[in-house]
Amino acid sequence: MAINRTHISALKKRATNGDIDAQYKLGVFYADGLKVRRNYKIAFHWFRLAALKGHRDSQCDYGYLCRYGRGTIKNQKLGFKWILKAARRGNVKAQFIVGVCYSFGEGVKQNRRLAFDWYLRAARKGLVVAQYNVGFVYEHGRGIKQNYKAAVKWYRRAVKGGDDTAMLNLGNFYFDGSGVKRSLRRANALYRSSAKLGNRMAKHYLGLWNE
Repeated sequence: MAINRTHISALKKRATNGDIDAQYKLGVFYADGLKVRRNYKIAFHWFRLAALKGHRDSQCDYGYLCRYGRGTIKNQKLGFKWILKAARRGNVKAQFIVGVCYSFGEGVKQNRRLAFDWYLRAARKGLVVAQYNVGFVYEHGRGIKQNYKAAVKWYRRAVKGGDDTAMLNLGNFYFDGSGVKRSLRRANALYRSSAKLGNRMAKHYLGLWNE
């Protein structure tokens, strides 16, 4: 459906009458500046109304605005509370953000094991950035036992999703022969794929390779 002024007006009418799906859509339009001027205060208003009525995705976005102080006073604890609600109800983006919050202790006490658990939930549902994070956590052993083979497995999934940093890191594994049979050919190919997507470190490695 094309978004125009008539559509926006109809959406506002529905939202004003209590339609939580319309409230959420308006929140998205104002947060992202879709066919309306971006206005976080208005986005916050609509997300909050829908979140309080139990709209899962609104709970995530309402919490996100609270977390960063967009359209409202910054409140990481309140933001985490609402994002966690959405995460527990299956919102993949919220599950990833909960992982980030636990990883860095934002709005909640730092707990790297719980961070990994939430990253893994989102990763299993196909969220590429979460797949990268799971690989990273396995590589460095943050909150869990270090496991290079598991890191390779998750980096490969993120590579299929087009993550340039996962390509770089997986290339490093092939270059070093960690968790996988050493292959300079595969390492080079991964560095090239990463560099094509603009990864500066991959470009640097290729430069050294060609010296």
